[in-house]
Amino acid sequence: MVARGRKFLNFVLFRIVLPLVLLIAAFLRFNAISLIYLLCLLATPLLRIPSRISMQAEANGGTVDSEPALRSAETPVAGSSLATGTLA
Repeated sequence: MVARGRKFLNFVLFRIVLPLVLLIAAFLRFNAISLIYLLCLLATPLLRIPSRISMQAEANGGTVDSEPALRSAETPVAGSSLATGTLA
């Protein structure tokens, strides 16, 4: 039930409130920055609605679980000087 409420809130904020705010900002202050606001307004339908998992991934630096990212960074790449034991 809570997940459905969060999905609905994300939808309303991302598909209704954000475009309205950008549109109002573009019309109230008409200058070069308005063009940027209008471009952002036109780009919003192309973007995905944020989910709980994508928000966690952004908070953890791009991965949902930071452990696998650390392990993959420590693993040497085949053919590199660390994997072969030689210094370049």
